[in-house]
Formats: sequence, C-alpha cells, structure tokens
Amino acid sequence: MQKRCKNSSIGVFLLLLAFSISASYSKPASAEGNIETKVQEAIVNYNIGKFDKSLATLKRLVKKIAEPSLRGQAYLYLGLSYGVVKKQSRAEKAFRQALLADPALQLDPTRTKESVIALFEKVREGLLGEIQISADRDDAMVFIDGKEAGKAPLRHTIRVGKHLVELRSPDKLYSWKKQVLVADKSTHTLSITLEYQGGWLEVTSEPAGAEITLGERKVGKTPLKKYMLAVGDYPLTLTLKGHRKYEKSIAITKGAVSKVEPKLEPIPVAKKTPPVNKTNKGKATGKVPPTKRNRIWTWVTAGTSLAVLGVGIGFGVASKSTYKDFEASTTEEDYNRLKSSVKRQSTIANVSYGVAGALAITSIILFFVEGKAEKKAKKAHRWQPMIGFGHAAVHYSF
Repeated sequence: MQKRCKNSSIGVFLLLLAFSISASYSKPASAEGNIETKVQEAIVNYNIGKFDKSLATLKRLVKKIAEPSLRGQAYLYLGLSYGVVKKQSRAEKAFRQALLADPALQLDPTRTKESVIALFEKVREGLLGEIQISADRDDAMVFIDGKEAGKAPLRHTIRVGKHLVELRSPDKLYSWKKQVLVADKSTHTLSITLEYQGGWLEVTSEPAGAEITLGERKVGKTPLKKYMLAVGDYPLTLTLKGHRKYEKSIAITKGAVSKVEPKLEPIPVAKKTPPVNKTNKGKATGKVPPTKRNRIWTWVTAGTSLAVLGVGIGFGVASKSTYKDFEASTTEEDYNRLKSSVKRQSTIANVSYGVAGALAITSIILFFVEGKAEKKAKKAHRWQPMIGFGHAAVHYSF
C-alpha cells in the first residue's frame, strides 16, 4: 500500500513538472503574439479616429517589441498619434525610432497630412548611411534615384531608406539597375557586373564590298558580323559602285541578331554606238554626217565690231583731252592746231562707233543665217545614177 502511494506521488510530480516546462516554453510565444495583436488594434483605433486610445496602447507596448518590422510599425503610428495631438517633439522622436528599426518605412500621402509627412522626411534627412559601388567597367556612370552621382568606383552618403541605383556605360550598351535599402550609420556595398542591353547587326550583300551607313554614320563594308547596337530603329543604307542604292529601316532588339542579306541590283549600262569608219562614212546609208555649228563669220564679225569699238573709245578719250588743251591755249598757232586735232579725233571716234554698230548688227543677222544653214546641212542628200535603154539620168533625193 505504501509502495503504491509512493508511485502515485512520483507520477503526480512528473506530471506537474511537464506542465510547468510546457507553460514556460509557450508563454513567450503567446506573449509575442498578443503584443502583435495589440499593435494591430492600436493601428485600427488610429485609423478610426480613436487617437488617445491608440497613443496609450502604443506607449505601453513599443519598448517590449523586439522584432524590427513590428517595432518600426509601432513607433511609426506612435509618432502619427503624437502628431495628431500636436506633440511635435515626441512625434519626431517616435519617427526616428521607427526609421532606425525599419528604414524602408513610408507614409501614405493620401491619408496623411502634409505637415506630418514633412516632419517624417525631416527626420529621415538626419539619418544617413552610405552606398559603396564598384563595377567591372571604370567608365560606368552611377545614377541614384535618377540623378547622376559620378563614375564608378564610388562611395556616396545618402539618407536612409530605399534608393534606386543604376549604372550605365557611355554608349548605353551596358547597364545595371537595382533598388537597395540603406540603414542608419551603415554601408551598403555593391560589386556590379554590367549586363549587355543591346543587340547585334549582321549585314551581307551580293556582291560583297558595299559601304554600310547607319543614319549618317559609316560603320564598314559588307560582310559585317555581330556589330553591337543599342536597342532601337535605324535607317540602313548600302552603296556599291555600279549598283542601285539599297535602303531599309532595321529594328534592334535586346539580345537578338538582326540580319540583312540583300542582292544589290546592277545599274544598266547604255550601249555605245560603234565609231563610223572615215573611209566608208556616208557610203553605206548614203547619208552625209551633220556639219559642226561653227558660225565662224558670226564670231569674226562680232570680234571686229568689238575691236572697232575699242578704237572709237580710244579716239573719244583723246578728243576730250585735246579739247581741254584747246580751251587753255594762249596763242593763235596753238588754237588753230588744237582745234584741227579735236575735229579730226572726234570724227574718227564717231565713225568708229558707227562701224562698230553696223558690224554688231551684221553679226546678229549672221548668227541666225548660219544657224539655218547648219540645220539644212543636217538633211541627208543622195545622188543616184539611172541608166536604161536609150537614156541616162541622175536621181537626187533629200
């Protein structure tokens, strides 16, 4: 009997021990779950306008939360609650703790006052971290949130939060893009290999050796293999002597090879007329070759007209000079001599002008007369002897 009681006591002790161990392990988990539930209740109270109740709950809970995301959310709504009751300094401290716990936090501008958002961003400006960037290309340009920051390698100080980091090669054929999260007093290190973002162009032609032009830039001659190009549309032109120009718009897509393989069309060559043998010229067809339009008498007459005009001008100038001396003469002998000279020079000048004018008119008339004569000379002439019984004659046709 005593032994049975003893065994029962040991069993009860073991049962109590197991229950206490189970309770000790389950308590933290339930406590943590209970805190998260209460934080969510406080957020609901804030959203429905029960700001005092939300504030009281969050003030009691924030220091008990260990998990960074939940801690940041609790401090964020604590700051929002302080902002509603116009306790700006306390709201600022709460926002700081929220961003230290979770730097990715953002406020919804559709549900938050501008003044509160401005205070939140002011706090963010005071929390700084660094981005350290290295790349496989030394000429790569770094852009952070769309703004140029410099060339890689680069160390850049920036406020905490999410930031879009981009790297691009100068020719825009290589790039890299990623959103990174920067925390307070921390360095986010990036070692980047830029990826090729363009496509390739291959051009062959029949025949080969055609000059290739993209837009206004010459890039080589056919055949052209794997020429690297940024994504986009390009006007392509192929030129080869003796062939028609080939034009086409080509599209370059990322990671693909665009092929152009035209057959160039030759330009027809005009057939040359074989030269006529001088010894047989005009015999085969009976045609007389046209004479050249020299108009020799036209040009002779025109040239003579110009020469006579020059003589007239010369005597006219001399006459004016002599006349001045005539007016200035002081003796009777000089007066008579110079008067005679002026009369003679003036007469020669006037006659020269008249002759030059007549020759000019003659040259114009000869221009048209000789032109008509040359046209008539173009017509074919043929003399053909005709012999028959009891008669003989010559037949002329034109």
